[in-house]
Amino acid sequence: ALAIKTVALAYVILIAFMMVSTVKYRSFKDFDMAKRKHAPFFFFLMIFIIIIVLYPQGVLLSIALAYLFSGPFSLLAEKIFRKSHKKELKQEEIKNNEENKN
Repeated sequence: ALAIKTVALAYVILIAFMMVSTVKYRSFKDFDMAKRKHAPFFFFLMIFIIIIVLYPQGVLLSIALAYLFSGPFSLLAEKIFRKSHKKELKQEEIKNNEENKN
């Protein structure tokens, strides 16, 4: 019972920290259901809803955790991508400068 309380406390503290952080999260405002009228999408959506009905606590907790960690993960991925992109641009600039000198 103490382990569950400790995990719950850590979860609440993590959520509280993320609520006041400046990490950006996807808002899904640009998600357009009108464009997605494919049968497989609705099939998997119905399966997903059935799973939520059968196992609500576990599935909803998993969704909440996935969304909670999506913000920091996106931020990390963006920093890594930016760093590698800047490195590529710098190498390309050096190559262009060397070609222009010749």
